[in-house]
Amino acid sequence: MRNRNEFVQLIDRYRLGQAQRLSIGASLSPDFRTLRSSLVLAEGRGKFLRVQWIESRETPIPDAIANACCQAVEDPEYRMREFAQLQVDLTRTLATGINPLAAVSGVNTNLLMGVCIDEPGIWVADYDGHLTWQSFCQPEILAEITGLTVVDALPSRDLAAGGRGGPIGPLPAWLIFADRNSPIAEQPRLLVDFDRWMECTWLPESDGLDDELPEIRYEKILGGQFEDALKKALGSEIPSIAGSYKSDLPIDPAGATPPSLQTLFDEFLAQHDLTRSPANAEPYGDLIHGIVECVRSNDLSPVDVLQAFTVSVVQSVESLLDRCPSNSQVSWIAAGNLVPDSLLANALKQRFEVTWWEGGRINFTPHDLPSVTAAICGLMHIDQMPVTIPWISGSELPRVLGRLTPGSPAHWRRVIMDMGDCRPPVMKLREAV
Repeated sequence: MRNRNEFVQLIDRYRLGQAQRLSIGASLSPDFRTLRSSLVLAEGRGKFLRVQWIESRETPIPDAIANACCQAVEDPEYRMREFAQLQVDLTRTLATGINPLAAVSGVNTNLLMGVCIDEPGIWVADYDGHLTWQSFCQPEILAEITGLTVVDALPSRDLAAGGRGGPIGPLPAWLIFADRNSPIAEQPRLLVDFDRWMECTWLPESDGLDDELPEIRYEKILGGQFEDALKKALGSEIPSIAGSYKSDLPIDPAGATPPSLQTLFDEFLAQHDLTRSPANAEPYGDLIHGIVECVRSNDLSPVDVLQAFTVSVVQSVESLLDRCPSNSQVSWIAAGNLVPDSLLANALKQRFEVTWWEGGRINFTPHDLPSVTAAICGLMHIDQMPVTIPWISGSELPRVLGRLTPGSPAHWRRVIMDMGDCRPPVMKLREAV
């Protein structure tokens, strides 16, 4: 005779086994000043996941906590007791930004799988150059305050598998933006995300019949962080190449650049592969010093530097497209701080005849992309689907990212049931072992 509890479990799975699930992603800005949280609705599982944005919230982090976090990152001798208290203070602040978004689920709270935290953390390199990563978030405290199951520490597993701790965005970007229309998908897309770095992700089309990871290509290029450091070194108020700029600014995106400046950028690109650099690396200090010396010795203007920077970025994008296995017309997607009518966007239009994608059913703003990516990573952890792509992150094998911290008993039971009903993804024998 079958156990009565087995029938109870079957009834619960039928009652709660809806095709739709909710997930919250919370992304802490690199300067620890703001927390961006997004609630997404998902259908499907693993590589067949499809998500729809519901709502986002932005929560300011108190200056005292943000400044202390920056100090902990920069000071290798930061006291352990102060760091432990800082973790508690920051986690409680994160909870104040996540709780209102969890309340949005209302009567559908049983669909909410949990919250995934993406935060800068502290990167530490040992004497051999191996990286470790320390989280600021205390998942036990966050789970206790919110009652939600927490997924965090995304870079740690990739580092343990021999990777660089990131990037975590390429596969979620493919799930959001790629052409996956069945039965015919024929249009690759290129995501151009200009933020602290400029990250270009080539998203191949898929009809949903392939079992392996998509052949995503990724390029990390000098972006806003380099631009800000350059402006500070030059003492100039030149506008961003990715943002709005004055129409009377004497810049020709396709024009010639001073050979001395262009040589500096070409040599830097030849010597540094930013995509292969650790996630926290900033290897452009010597380049900025060389540019400042070149500007002073050749009496160049900041506009010349801006134009050389633009040409360098366009060349890097061209290098990426040359490695992409498709000759189809590519649809371009602007994200981050990239304005479709900016200097950089116009340069890309002139070089590649760019057609910017209108977004279709994707209705969130570009600044929500990191938090939406985190929400997807949380669902992928529950589905036990690897997020890392070995040829991008450098890991030996694809690995599921994050660690799981249970929420309230009722919520944790719902997550366990969902994980128990999940079929493992199709993998090669070598990857499965």
